[in-house]
This record gives sequence, structure tokens and C-alpha cells, in this order.
Amino acid sequence: MSFVSEVGSMTTLNFLEECKKLGKKGKVALIEAGKEGERCGASSNGLADQEYCAKMEKEVPITAQYLLDHGVKLNHHDEKNVLLEFNTNQHFVFPEGGGHAIVNALFDHIRTFDGANIMWETQAEHLLTEDNGTVCGVQVRKSDGLLTKVRSKKVMLACGGFEGNREMLGKYVGPRTEHLELIAPGLKYNTGFGLKMGLEVGAAVAGSMSGMHCELVDTRATKPDAVIWGHNYGIVVNKNCKRFYDEGKRHITDKTIMDRFRPGWVYDTTDKEPEQSDTIEGLAEKLGLDPKELKKTVDEFNAAININEFDLMKLDGKRTTGYS
Repeated sequence: MSFVSEVGSMTTLNFLEECKKLGKKGKVALIEAGKEGERCGASSNGLADQEYCAKMEKEVPITAQYLLDHGVKLNHHDEKNVLLEFNTNQHFVFPEGGGHAIVNALFDHIRTFDGANIMWETQAEHLLTEDNGTVCGVQVRKSDGLLTKVRSKKVMLACGGFEGNREMLGKYVGPRTEHLELIAPGLKYNTGFGLKMGLEVGAAVAGSMSGMHCELVDTRATKPDAVIWGHNYGIVVNKNCKRFYDEGKRHITDKTIMDRFRPGWVYDTTDKEPEQSDTIEGLAEKLGLDPKELKKTVDEFNAAININEFDLMKLDGKRTTGYS
């Protein structure tokens, strides 16, 4: 049996271990665009495949146990005070060494099989097909720029997304998304080649093309997941000193904000120190706002707040009443 896997250490191991169970000698090429040692690698609004989701739910415990059986260590952490974002008294589990440790453990296991050939710094570009359309391998480009054909009876595309492809971001997700920075350096290898390869031979497109999951990151950081978390303990106003969304909601869609807010107004204030003042009127002057209007908005908001005790560490029920 011969097999080609584009990315996907788990996919490679599934094949190798199945061959071992069947008593057959498997031969596999794992094609990875990234360099060895690098870490490579939202709501559907009711459009998610329920059968797929049910299958994933069933397989998650099995997959977690598989990782434990192959050397991945998990850290358990009890968090008593998760500020506002989640319910308190949460129990978290995460891999010791992060995602990099998971990848290293899987590749160590792959190397125990004689039939595995890991092709680093190799970009899979096109599926090879027979005249009748049968897939028979992959055309790849090595780091020297030369093309090579890898022949195989079967090909499995275990692809990432296309976060690292600015052209596809602009085409499939929307304007300005091509300017988004990556949350982790290894995502630059998610160029969408695997997806294009499938589409070229007739694969169907699935999933939501109208949204994406984004997080605020420190673009100066070089480490993965340099995420910036924030909790809103005040009100947000526009240039007319009017509130334009419910600050207490956990999720607010961009459209809700942009319909009431002038786009581009704050794009160039990155890393600017916050203005401070002992009075609302003084703060308004520093921000170039109408002092009377800002004072009026703040006073109206404060007057609508209930008398519950304020507790910074939890959802304490302190809120406005009869005020929108």
C-alpha cells in the first residue's frame, strides 16, 4: 500500500497504524511546507454539518487519550476567578509545551515506522490525475524551486486554512481582511494550496465564507498567540458623545458597531497613551468632544445604575435599568 499525506501528522499516523493492524507494509510521504522544528499549523449560524459535529464530539476523548498514550503531558489548572469572560470556578487543561509539544510527540511516533518519509520545506501544489480523473499522486515544489511528482495510489489532504494567503482572504472573506496579521507565526504556511488542489479536481466548497474568528494581538510579538484580552468596565461613545452599543453584552457583531460608528476613526491610535482628567468635562476637552454632552451622557448612565454592590471579580448583577 502507498499513500501521500499533505500535512497532518495525525492523518499519517492513522494510515500507518491501520496498516500495522492489517499486517500490511505501509509507505507514506508526509509533505509539509514548513521547516522542521517550527510550529506549523466561529459560529456557523446553523450551517454546520450536524453529522460532522457529532462525529467530532465522539472522537475528541479518543484523540485526547491517543495523545496521552504517545507522550503528550497535560497540565490541569483550576481558575477560581476568570474575570467576567467565563463562569467562575473553571477547570482548564492544556498541553505542557503547547501545540509545539503535541506536534513533536506525533512526529517522534511517525519516525518509528519504516515506511514514513517526511518531506520538509516542500509545497504540495497540484493533484496528479489519470485521464479518467482518478487521483494518482501529488506535484510538489521543493525549497530549491524545482517541481517533483510523488506518485501514489491514494492521497489524503489534511489541510489548514488560508490565513497566510492574502489573496484568498480578500476573495473569500472580504475587504481589508488581507491586512490582518497572523495570531501565530506558523500560520504563514496555511496558504490554501491544499484547498485549491481539491477545488481543481472538482471538490465542493463548504462552510461559512461570511465571517471569521479574530483576536486582538500584539503585532510586535514574535511568539505564538500574543493575544490581548480586555474587559469593558465603562461606556463607549462616538464623536457626538452618544453611546452606540450595549457595553454589557459578551458579543457584538461588527455590523452593529459600524452602522452607528464612523469607520476609520480610531485606526491610527495604536499604542497611544490614554487621556486622563479629574473631571468628565476636562476629559472631553482632551478628546476634542463637547464637554456638556459627554457629562450629560455619563450622568444619565450613572443615574440608571442599580444599587447592587460592585464586585470587580464576577458578574455581580450591577446594571442599568430603563436605559438603552
